[in-house]
Amino acid sequence: MNTFDLKKYGLIVEDIRRNISPAALYAEALKADADAALTDSGALVAYSGSKTGRSPKDKRVVRHPDTENDVWWGTVNIDIDQHTFDINLERAKDYLNTRQTLYSSTPSPGGTRTTGSRSASSVRGPTTRSSCTTC
Repeated sequence: MNTFDLKKYGLIVEDIRRNISPAALYAEALKADADAALTDSGALVAYSGSKTGRSPKDKRVVRHPDTENDVWWGTVNIDIDQHTFDINLERAKDYLNTRQTLYSSTPSPGGTRTTGSRSASSVRGPTTRSSCTTC
């Protein structure tokens, strides 16, 4: 039985896989995605579609009186109001709640606790990887 849940954060997905090994992530990726493969050196190849990576222009920060003088506002740290943040947070929760499985990892300095690897794997299709820094 899964004892780890994110219900207090509004995520109701029952199958949350937390801190599973890179080998287990690879196995699940290969099983879930017919296009996923391993290279000769053992790296996982997964295709993410037309929207790859993150753009610095997509970063938004809620402007708050306690911290607004500590943030370098501009083209990288673009301000949004609390209402807009709340709407986007609900949209993210709604999407994650459509997934059959979520993956959560607890970050550690220098990489994963077991391997020291700085890479992370994700699985496409009916599953989604989630990094929750408050969990």
